[in-house]
Amino acid sequence: MEIKIKGKAGENKPVAIGSVKVVPVLGYVFPTNLKSTDVGFSKTEGIVALALTSHPDFDDTPLWDEDFNFNYANDGIIWHPHWVVLIKDKRVSGGLSVKTFDTKDKKYQLEINVNPLK
Repeated sequence: MEIKIKGKAGENKPVAIGSVKVVPVLGYVFPTNLKSTDVGFSKTEGIVALALTSHPDFDDTPLWDEDFNFNYANDGIIWHPHWVVLIKDKRVSGGLSVKTFDTKDKKYQLEINVNPLK
């Protein structure tokens, strides 16, 4: 794999806007040829990708203190990985977006596995 970027990877970070309804997220996305089940998702269609992201308005790992400042709710700005499934989406530049599911649909269950270091 080879990545070419302008500038230093991870140097830019989004500025928090104080809301989680519509938030700025920066990311580097690396499509793979893995299946969704290879990374722990249920069987689904789409392109499995590894996304490295920074999003200062929310922390998706509130049980971890990634910057070791004893505040577990402010680490979203730190660049970190996510597995995602990309699907075709004509609404967005580039034509792909992260596949989501309806949280009210009972056939889907969101599981978060956390193993914090102590």
